[in-house]
Amino acid sequence: MRARRSAAPRDWERVSRDVAAAYFPHELTVLGAQIESRLTLQTLDLGPVLIGHVGWGADVQIECAYPGAYEVNMPLTGHLVSRGRHGSVTSVAGQATIFRADTPSLISHWDATCTVLGVKFDSDWLDREAERVLGTGLGRAAAVLLSNSTCTTGQPTVGGS
Repeated sequence: MRARRSAAPRDWERVSRDVAAAYFPHELTVLGAQIESRLTLQTLDLGPVLIGHVGWGADVQIECAYPGAYEVNMPLTGHLVSRGRHGSVTSVAGQATIFRADTPSLISHWDATCTVLGVKFDSDWLDREAERVLGTGLGRAAAVLLSNSTCTTGQPTVGGS
């Protein structure tokens, strides 16, 4: 079990590289005026599960595909707006957005005050565990996740509070 905390870099290219190396590859776009980064980045690697605490400290947009992993992003503060093939969904504190593995995803607005608790699950591992635990024979955790959540964008949101 390895915990990792990063010192906040100042420039956006380095911020993007640090998050890509520690957590997930992406294309980052700073929205509005280019302000100095106030990155929050802490990760805990548990093998097939990676837990992250991430905040950009600025309004940003993120394009990613979460290669080989399902991603659950739950804002602790602020909000996220995600767009998928069926529209957009906003997640606030106590709610989570689930992103499918290997599927292009757009977080069109990650607000400056938003920090998330993110959990990234290796898709092969989660598929095997879902089938083993649930005995569904579905073969993919996505089928279970989608059947137990509200899907408004192709990126289901599961309620919290």
